[in-house]
Amino acid sequence: MKASFLSGSRWLAAILPLLLAGQSSGAKPQPQPAPPLAAAPDEVQLAKDKYLSPEVLAAARLTSEAIAARLSGDERRRDDLLEQALKLAPDYGPARWQHGEVMFERKWRTPEAVAARVAKDQNYVEYLHRRAPFNATTVSHEELARWCYREGLEYQERFHWVNVLSANPSHPLGRERLHVQPYAGALYAPEQIAAHELKMSAAQQKFDELRPKFLDLCRRVAAGQADEAKPALEELRQVSDLRAMTALESAVAEVNEDVADETALLLSTCVVEALGRVDHPLTTRRLLDYAIFALHPDLRALAGEELKSRPLTDFVPQLMGALTAPIQARINSFVHRGDDFTVMFDANYYQAGPLADVTSSSTHITQVVQIGGIYGPNGSDGPRTRATKVGVESNAAFRAAAARQQVRQANDDIAQRNLRIREVLSNVFEADLGQDPRAYWDSWTAYNELYMPEHPVYQLSDSSQNSYCRIMSCFAPGTIVWTQAGPRPIEHVVVGDMVLAQHPSTGELAYRSVLDRTLRPPAKMVSIDAGGETIVATLGHRFWVQGQGWVMAKQLEQNVGVNGLDGTVRVAGFESVPTTASTEAYNLVIDDFHTFFVGDARVLVHDNSCPQPTASKTPGQVAVAETLAVAATLQTAKPE
Repeated sequence: MKASFLSGSRWLAAILPLLLAGQSSGAKPQPQPAPPLAAAPDEVQLAKDKYLSPEVLAAARLTSEAIAARLSGDERRRDDLLEQALKLAPDYGPARWQHGEVMFERKWRTPEAVAARVAKDQNYVEYLHRRAPFNATTVSHEELARWCYREGLEYQERFHWVNVLSANPSHPLGRERLHVQPYAGALYAPEQIAAHELKMSAAQQKFDELRPKFLDLCRRVAAGQADEAKPALEELRQVSDLRAMTALESAVAEVNEDVADETALLLSTCVVEALGRVDHPLTTRRLLDYAIFALHPDLRALAGEELKSRPLTDFVPQLMGALTAPIQARINSFVHRGDDFTVMFDANYYQAGPLADVTSSSTHITQVVQIGGIYGPNGSDGPRTRATKVGVESNAAFRAAAARQQVRQANDDIAQRNLRIREVLSNVFEADLGQDPRAYWDSWTAYNELYMPEHPVYQLSDSSQNSYCRIMSCFAPGTIVWTQAGPRPIEHVVVGDMVLAQHPSTGELAYRSVLDRTLRPPAKMVSIDAGGETIVATLGHRFWVQGQGWVMAKQLEQNVGVNGLDGTVRVAGFESVPTTASTEAYNLVIDDFHTFFVGDARVLVHDNSCPQPTASKTPGQVAVAETLAVAATLQTAKPE
């Protein structure tokens, strides 16, 4: 008896990303595939050799220990371990980033040293003048990229070439300057390709190693013999390794094809429980799939229960985006039987959305004149004219009926999908806000303390339109932001400035471009005492808390450690800012990493966008751990 506990073909498509757990992205996603060029296998192989070299692996182990020391609060030991790592591998990026250094003009430098060099170079001022009237076309990006190349502005040049390649992945100079090549549908550097292929090899090896074992355990459970089934089931219930999840799901899916529903549910429960034991964005994604698409309600409820412990920003935005308001429609067909026989089909649709509502209309008018000049008696319609009028009128009526049926079917599909999504949200939040999606959107907006300056209604007429509506959590004027030119009040940061940013998963420390500076009206704010200085932020602004990840200002606790460039910064206290004292507040939109540093202590904060899921408890933790895990897996495969 076949029993599938994850509907449709979603299982295979969904588990494939687990083979690539934690791989970092390359250049921006491409709108069209780049044509194949000659690859550079030697560069990729060299990068693989470097990735697995004894010096790099020794530095990675020391860096991993340094990260653990920081999480435990031992900053002195952390510094000592990083110094040891850099003696072994002076160019090991993760150790340099943990040490607070950034690559600038082909040398590792502190942000202060970078600012000192930038202050002496008038080209940085000239760049902002050239950027001010910028119209963001591909041609403009290329012109500025070439100018930056000539003047030696490496980070600015990179930003513009990335935008050129986003529009034209085949651009030869852009590829050359960013040192990227086509791979897996996008553009990657040889180091990224090498890391990806090594991770794939390690993942495949682990899959091949574990799947037969899991198949045997599942079959013993399915056989139902108590002396074998019970210990096999207990072993399945102990799986807690991210690298084992794909093999476990694959084995359970195969065995579930030929077992009773009760046994299939038991094995599928083992999978969901295993996913719940591994705190990682990929397992969160799989739990979300089970919570929505699993056919058995008990399995959906269990997955929803496991999601409660995960960061809400790792899965709630997907649910909010998938919630859909029903389509409201007014559809009619009209016939005017005067001298000019006219038939009109008219349809008007309206649908609410989380950031904007959409209304669309479609009108088609058909007018019938005498056909062929053949009249009936006394000037009446001839046969051909009568037949045409009947056909036109019937077609309009049929079209209206079909449109109404399409709306009914669409709304039925929306209702069924929303029901599953509401089920997940109700399990997680232990509250049901009803059938109207707007109640959930408004609740999520309020939870995040977001300010949306407008809720527009876009009008479409047989056309489509993309929209962006800014949502804001911000800092008070005067808040220091660390730019390439040094510290600057946030209200003086302009589009085109390069700010110091850090990637939460890889830990990479680099300069990234300011894409926008937002401004919101006075709102509730909190004054945070961080390392002896005061940072004033809106309640929803996110700070990186060591050992946790992104935490909103309103959720910060006494003595918690936030991530500072030079070490953990303790929150000594906080207090609400009186509403009468609130002022307009600013935020930034940062390219690529979506983070920046504020205050004299250089505290890491998120920009004006929703955080992406990460398994790191401090920036860079995941990338270093994965390097060591990949090396360990591949080394076990080497012949004795």
